[in-house]
Amino acid sequence: MSRVNWQIGLALFLSVFLSACRPSNPNVAVLVTQQDPNPTSTIVTALEGAGRIYLWPTFIPKGVKINTLSSFADQTGFLLVLIDGNGKVSIRILGEEAPRAGPCPKDSEKVSIRNIEACYSFSSQTGYFLEWAEHGMHFLIGGTDTSRELNFQIAQSLEEVDLETWKERLKSVQ
Repeated sequence: MSRVNWQIGLALFLSVFLSACRPSNPNVAVLVTQQDPNPTSTIVTALEGAGRIYLWPTFIPKGVKINTLSSFADQTGFLLVLIDGNGKVSIRILGEEAPRAGPCPKDSEKVSIRNIEACYSFSSQTGYFLEWAEHGMHFLIGGTDTSRELNFQIAQSLEEVDLETWKERLKSVQ
């Protein structure tokens, strides 16, 4: 069997195996639908994206909008920046591939976000923050001139989407 045929066979095998493990992962579909002259790179791309989740809020407070210039997403995570019309309120929703290190700091409160243990803390310099880890990723919501309640509302409204959907939603923001 030639090297190319072997790589295509391996790509098909992995696509079936990985899609059975997480069928909603859009990176797995790439293996089946994309004809790549270098199947090995496609396999690596699919494996790199496996297990990552991107979160998008279904609740955005009245008078607050998404700052499209400061928001972005890639294979390693995302940053979504929300601001009010006056430029006072700045809320950041961050997801990155590095898991949070260690337990909650002593000056923080343990809370539950998305049915997962999280840390809630406040600093006069940075404001209120919620921080948690899931699916091997570190998430953080918080910012200046926000309230505990507002951060919790946004956090509880987060829905899991894939990278392409996240990017499409950001593009659709006017």
